[in-house]
Amino acid sequence: MTIRAYIKRSFLNLLLNVFVLFVALQILGFCVQLWPQVFATVPWVYWVASAALWLVMAWFAIKLVRIPCPRCSNPLGGVGVAAVIGIRTINECPHCRVSFDEPVQATGDN
Repeated sequence: MTIRAYIKRSFLNLLLNVFVLFVALQILGFCVQLWPQVFATVPWVYWVASAALWLVMAWFAIKLVRIPCPRCSNPLGGVGVAAVIGIRTINECPHCRVSFDEPVQATGDN
């Protein structure tokens, strides 16, 4: 597996977490429509759901820019985001200068 594939896999794992929360919020919205009298007695549920949504979006953004380089373990930052998007002109870690097209594990040809 290349480092570029590793970064994309990390991004997809983060995206899966966000998707699960989105589905949970959709189920909550469906329950509110189905049983409005139950949720009318606890109006704070709406505030908690919106706060959870904003917190998860902030968590996703922070975790996305902090995806670590598998070689030097430093966060890739915007370079990792560019690799996820598919910008091919950015193709190396800004810290250790390893190419994103190299394998995740070093070959050990020292």
